Amino acid sequence: MKKYTMLSFALMLVAAIALSGCAVETQQDAAGTPSAQGTQAAASTAYDPNGEKSLRNFTATDLEGNTVTQDIFKEHQMTMVNVWATYCPTCMEELADLAKLYAENADRNINIVGIVYDAKKSDGSIDEKQVALAKEIVEQTGATYTQLLPSADLQEAVLGDVTTVPHTFFVDHIGLMINDPLEGTKDMDNWQEIMDKTYRVYYGGCRVKE
Repeated sequence: MKKYTMLSFALMLVAAIALSGCAVETQQDAAGTPSAQGTQAAASTAYDPNGEKSLRNFTATDLEGNTVTQDIFKEHQMTMVNVWATYCPTCMEELADLAKLYAENADRNINIVGIVYDAKKSDGSIDEKQVALAKEIVEQTGATYTQLLPSADLQEAVLGDVTTVPHTFFVDHIGLMINDPLEGTKDMDNWQEIMDKTYRVYYGGCRVKE
């Protein structure tokens, strides 16, 4: 895949305005059979008020190769987790808004973490070309908050349920998901409204799906 130039990136953003999200690309294994990634039914099984499926126990690496675990959530009351892909123009449009959202909410004990959905090969190994491309996109959009690469733990917990990117949800300080995942893009004002509402509902004494 060619690297994005600033011009081509800008053109992709313009073209993305009319779109709300991208269907996930189906990977194929060595035998030419579609892999499990991106082919599972659209079910919100990642959300569970009892914590049966959550991000309370995972290990992954970030774009810089650092090991990241559920401890990333400990220092924040709430974290927005955004699953995106390098082939998705609407994801890249949204990343620029999320970068601003991240900066404006830094003093509210609210964090944002990204997951680069397509940075893994069909055999489960990390695709270094996609990692390099993701780094370039992050630099261009300013979305320099922690960006995770797919791992077996993340696949089991959340990525197996992703059929459309971007795919976004919120977790609390122990990694428990506190809302149903939301698919498609939203602008910064809409995400701020959703972030504020999710925070009020969860920390106002009610733990409900919205």
